Amino acid sequence: MAAAGTGADSSTTPRKAKCENFPDDMCTREYVPLCGSDGLTHSNECILCSDIRKKQQDIMVVKEGECVST
Repeated sequence: MAAAGTGADSSTTPRKAKCENFPDDMCTREYVPLCGSDGLTHSNECILCSDIRKKQQDIMVVKEGECVST
């Protein structure tokens, strides 16, 4: 739960991906988009975790849903 008065909620507060739920790169094609701190939209959390392992970088979940390019 967000602190009172911050305006932050679970959809906009960056968080670590829950990669312990996806120990391998066998991901479904289910589309539940996440916007990563790398500025890319990842199809689902499993795909994000796969990208974290492939790129060997820490990518945070910035928000639920697609990234919006500006």
